[in-house]
Amino acid sequence: MGGVREGRRVRFVEFCKRVGVVLTPGQMALSRVCFDGEEPDAVGGSEARELFGGVEKYDGMARRVVTVVAGARSGKTYLSALRALHLAIVTPLVRLAPGGEAFVMLIGPSKSHAQQILRYARGAASLVPAIESSIVASSPDHFTLERRTAVAGGKVVAQRVNVLCVAATAGGQSARGKTLLGAFLDEAAFFRDENYTVNDRDMFDAATVRVIKGGQTIVASTPWAESGLLFERHKDHFGKRKAVDRKSTRLNSSHQIISYAVFCLKKK
Repeated sequence: MGGVREGRRVRFVEFCKRVGVVLTPGQMALSRVCFDGEEPDAVGGSEARELFGGVEKYDGMARRVVTVVAGARSGKTYLSALRALHLAIVTPLVRLAPGGEAFVMLIGPSKSHAQQILRYARGAASLVPAIESSIVASSPDHFTLERRTAVAGGKVVAQRVNVLCVAATAGGQSARGKTLLGAFLDEAAFFRDENYTVNDRDMFDAATVRVIKGGQTIVASTPWAESGLLFERHKDHFGKRKAVDRKSTRLNSSHQIISYAVFCLKKK
């Protein structure tokens, strides 16, 4: 199999068109800002103003982590699945050691939920022949695609990216030792470990530090209790132009190299 050949980095909105997905106005605004790097003021419209709380511009690092608070049937899970597949294809692999493999982790409150996200991503892959032909392994818990990357000396090497699903009950150790292109915590407000203890922050911390440059972490959930990772990030950061931890833009930095921005998505 030839694998997916690296070339021009395809924007997410363009990628959605290639798989035949028509984004709603709200999803389009979120995708252009969060995934394609445009600024809310450039996107314009009522959707951008509502989604981003009136913030007009973000620092470049803000998009490393995106939090989406959305109601049921807003399309957030399917959008995350598409973004996961997109990152698996376009994220630069220059930091990957020879012989190493990269991962995109899809984390849900249960294994069945995480498998549903994986099925969405796998289904989207089947709609594009070049992507489908690059898949070298597939199971209910993962699929592996092969990318062809040009390296020094004009050589082309094959590198593998694994898209896998994990239940929150597995705990943060499931991310250890992996090079992540993306981490997707879907319905994070409902995360519990095997002892039914809330572990959303443990999962977030364990996964986020493994995501390489060019990758992204997405925390998406229907709101639930007035506590936990989702609630705290929304309360502290949505619509605020200054950081909680530093006085710059509407960002919070818990690590020196990672900044966070919070966005809300509503069905349009």
